[in-house]
Amino acid sequence: MSTVINNPGDSRDDNSGVGMIVGILLVVVVGVLFILYVMPMLGNQASPAPTTTEIKVSLPEVPAPAVPAPAPAQ
Repeated sequence: MSTVINNPGDSRDDNSGVGMIVGILLVVVVGVLFILYVMPMLGNQASPAPTTTEIKVSLPEVPAPAVPAPAPAQ
């Protein structure tokens, strides 16, 4: 019968947290870009105050139709 020896893995952790640091930096950069570019665009979406516009229209004069005088009563 053969003997199986399970060697334990390396006991030290090689994960130095670089992935978490990169992730946090990425979140910070995206947050800063959101604040700098998206927030001003959202603030400018308010409808502008209505301005008073004066429209001048010139219509040609149409003479009034001549109405015949009523006939004198008899």
